[in-house]
Amino acid sequence: MASKTAKIFTTGRSQAVRLPAEFRFEESEVFVRRDPKTGDVILSRKPDSWDGLFELHGRDQVPDDFMGPADRSQPSQDHDPAKAGGTAWMLDTNIASHVIKGDRPEILKRLAALPMDEIVISSVTEGELLYGLAKRGYPKALSERVRQFLLRVDVLPWDHDVTRAYGDLRAACEAKGVALASLEMMIAAHAVATAATLVTRDQAFARVSEPLKLDDWANEGS
Repeated sequence: MASKTAKIFTTGRSQAVRLPAEFRFEESEVFVRRDPKTGDVILSRKPDSWDGLFELHGRDQVPDDFMGPADRSQPSQDHDPAKAGGTAWMLDTNIASHVIKGDRPEILKRLAALPMDEIVISSVTEGELLYGLAKRGYPKALSERVRQFLLRVDVLPWDHDVTRAYGDLRAACEAKGVALASLEMMIAAHAVATAATLVTRDQAFARVSEPLKLDDWANEGS
């Protein structure tokens, strides 16, 4: 289908796009994302299953070290399942990496058993994933897996509520002598602000007490 122009209407900080009839969506909501390489804004339907991503597992090889120790701190194991709970599951960057690579079947099994609208990530994690792509020169196979993953999760923005939670959580941690890396603290605060359970293999988060809730899908006992 040939390209066509669409009228854009701006009101304050928001914009509306009037699509030509042949491009209209039947859905009332669509995904909006910006291609990290081209800068293009892309509208797309949200997939209703993980099949499109899972089908890529076992095809083209992707780097085993994607989001590994060189990209952020080394993940580790063993969390207290009693801390788990909440209505949304926020995937930490190391768990998102396993989903993208498809190298931990137990994680994929837990993911597929949950409603897709309960799966979220922090915009901080999105930034880490895009950094991992940029660092490797946007390899085709890996870029497609990351794209398919981002289509299937809700990326939550870092907003005013999160900044307040960040300030409170960081101050509370410092008062108890608990230190987290900058990005870890930001993701922890995002989970607290949204009342989400943070799904992670990074044992550093276990040093943070309530209200942070944790689960480790790579740990069969959790």
